[in-house]
Amino acid sequence: MFGYVILHYQSIEITKKCVDKLLMFSKTNPIVIVDNCSPNGSGKQLEKMYSKCTNITVIINEENQGFAKGNNLGYQYIKRKYSLSYVVVMNNDIMIENNDFDVIIEQFMEKNGVDVCGPDMVTLKGNHQNPLQLKPYTSKYLQCRVREDKIKVFLLRTRLFWKLYENYKKTHKIPIRTKQPTVFDCILHGSCIIYGSEYIKKEQNVFLPITYMYNEEAILYDYLVYKGYKTGYCSDVTILHMEGVSTSERMDNKKKKVIFRFKNNIKSIEAQLEERKKYIN
Repeated sequence: MFGYVILHYQSIEITKKCVDKLLMFSKTNPIVIVDNCSPNGSGKQLEKMYSKCTNITVIINEENQGFAKGNNLGYQYIKRKYSLSYVVVMNNDIMIENNDFDVIIEQFMEKNGVDVCGPDMVTLKGNHQNPLQLKPYTSKYLQCRVREDKIKVFLLRTRLFWKLYENYKKTHKIPIRTKQPTVFDCILHGSCIIYGSEYIKKEQNVFLPITYMYNEEAILYDYLVYKGYKTGYCSDVTILHMEGVSTSERMDNKKKKVIFRFKNNIKSIEAQLEERKKYIN
């Protein structure tokens, strides 16, 4: 049986759409919604909205613990309460519209001996996000990245460098990626990951609880390789990732968001480098 963990923050309309899509083909499978301490009280609204749905549980986190710990909370609950063969851990902006999603994923994972799987995932702009990477970055590259990003954080606070950064982003668009063929032993996009029975039986977390935001997928991949789990990207089923559906922000907020991303990404990479030291024999 499949179970679903959905991480919610603020946007009740998107979460409702995500859940309603699941209920169209999965009326009895357990669904756990984790509200990551949304300031707008939307967690309570979701709790009331789904109070009569026996297969839906809403967990309201008392603090925003970030991406990894928020997902882990939902996974630990669903693992304790239900006997599941597969757990799908997904963002609230993921829309699963294929009625045979669970059948296709189960067949793929069983046939190929895959422990952790990611489906084809396409954005509203037509960008296919899986696999995230075929191979991990080296520690040497990550160390250089940390140094460079620390300099960027310092410079981004200045008006001149912020203007240069904005102009660069406008003129250097990330190319739209087409659908990729099935591949194994790759880094999967963290917006929707399916964990199989062997992983569920042995593991207490779906992401290592050493970050607040960003880089969780690469850290997870390092751990999976170390533990001997097999990953697989399944191109047989496509889901929609409604990335970037939020309203545009004011200039000040945009700048803060960029600096926030850089600072948290630095912390996450540093955490990954520390974690890697444990895997060296």
